[in-house]
Amino acid sequence: PELDLEKDDDSNPKLQFNISHTDSLIACGVTVNAPVGIDVEDKTRKTKSDVLALAKRFYSSQEVSFLSSVTDAEAQREEFIKLWTL
Repeated sequence: PELDLEKDDDSNPKLQFNISHTDSLIACGVTVNAPVGIDVEDKTRKTKSDVLALAKRFYSSQEVSFLSSVTDAEAQREEFIKLWTL
C-alpha cells in the first residue's frame, strides 16, 4: 500500500527518520512532521574511553553526579550505557 504524505514548500515529504546500528542490532524510527531520534547499543560493548569524561561531555550534571557515585568500573560502564540509550 502507498502512503500519501503531505509535502513542504519545496515539495519534499514531511517525513523524519533516524537510523541507529551496533553489532547485530539495528533500529529505525520514522515520523511525520516531528523530529525523531533513536539509539541502540550493545549492553556488553566495552568503551574505549573514560566513561566519566564522555558523560561530562554529553550528560546532564545530575547524570554525571550519579555516574560519579558508582565506584565499580564495570557497574559504572553499564549505567553509562543505560543512560546513553534512554
